[in-house]
Amino acid sequence: MFGLYLGSVFPLRDLIRLLANAASLMAIVHVLVSLLLPSVGVMDASWEATGVYAGAWRGLTPHKNMLGAYSSMHALVLLFAILTFKDRMRWLYIAGFFLSMLSLYEARSTTAILILFMCVFIILVMKICQIFPNLAWTSILICLVFLPLICLSVFTDNFLADLFAMLDKNPQMSGRFPLWDLAISRVNERFWLGYGHEVFWDPDDLYVRYIAEKLRYSPHYSHNGAIETLLNGGFLLLLLLFFSYLASIYKSVRLVIKNPDKTIVILPLCFLVLFLLANLTESHVLARNNLIWALFVAMSFAALLELKNPMPCKRS
Repeated sequence: MFGLYLGSVFPLRDLIRLLANAASLMAIVHVLVSLLLPSVGVMDASWEATGVYAGAWRGLTPHKNMLGAYSSMHALVLLFAILTFKDRMRWLYIAGFFLSMLSLYEARSTTAILILFMCVFIILVMKICQIFPNLAWTSILICLVFLPLICLSVFTDNFLADLFAMLDKNPQMSGRFPLWDLAISRVNERFWLGYGHEVFWDPDDLYVRYIAEKLRYSPHYSHNGAIETLLNGGFLLLLLLFFSYLASIYKSVRLVIKNPDKTIVILPLCFLVLFLLANLTESHVLARNNLIWALFVAMSFAALLELKNPMPCKRS
């Protein structure tokens, strides 16, 4: 409901202003807490047996990965605010952008950094599509068809192991692969409708205890948006999410193509890409008190309303 309110009440330009103000404030707070209150803002060795998380920033979030996800989102929003607004607030957005990048670096979240770089790549591709609109849909279709094929061709043999070694990452995605296997094995028992929202990970459930014994820690969710959606609402909910996401992508691409002189209209598409990539290793689908889920809803509605009521082109 919060996302629906944001997307339906605020035009895209006003929504970016609102988000940029909040992102600047949160970027400042995260850095100050991490530097001045390390007992709160910095993780210690107790989070993981090997102590690899020790020293990583978490700011006011519960975990470094969450700080990384929010910092990448803040940096993306602030980048668009810097490109859009030319008033005095732009200096605040510039400061917030660099502080967000600092938090992103200190959170040591490789996934969040790669997500931000992918969003910047999407911005460049969409700008090219705006300059050459006749090639827009062709370029998008090529990306949709050939990029997965390229990924399938290179993700063979020892490529993944070499990639994780280069990034200094655990080849099991910090224990996510075994967790995904154990969680997926229970999907078939409630394939169509799932177990109910946030019901599966009951710590008193026998199978959840079995998962905790196998992994040697107690998970509270599956660390993957698709798997968590299957557990919460089954295949029907995942199918609904899939078509909703495709419809949002289509509206966002149309919005970019129909407004070749406005960089601001690329944000909804970038955020949808961020949402998809963020759900590969975390779960933000229908999550409570989760800004990334709320903004997925907001950006989807903002793109739709912007198509129906285009905003005037402004410089400040």
